[in-house]
Amino acid sequence: MSETGGHFLNAYLIESQRRISPFGDHPRDCLIVNRRLGELQKEAIQSLGLTLIATPKGAPVQDAGEHLIFADNLYFTKELLEEFITRSRELKRGTVCALKPGVTTFKKRGRHPGGQNSP
Repeated sequence: MSETGGHFLNAYLIESQRRISPFGDHPRDCLIVNRRLGELQKEAIQSLGLTLIATPKGAPVQDAGEHLIFADNLYFTKELLEEFITRSRELKRGTVCALKPGVTTFKKRGRHPGGQNSP
């Protein structure tokens, strides 16, 4: 029995061709607490008994059962996934996990002291 309530879900990792400047690293190769994002994603997914399925960006996901879909640059923890799955099942409909609007979700363009625009 999995920690997700006995259901074994598929977790679709949407693979992109993104590269991060200036070194051209793929997002899944970026380090978080000295571990690759890809390793952390895989560990969280597998610890809940989910099946990780790599899917090319743009390919359709056809899965009639409960499933997760996430981008290859998304960081999450086992605890977040557990909470998300539990709350989604309570609602008994498709759901989306997102951050509330705030400091981490808004980008502002401003001027640097030298008069150049910020990214």
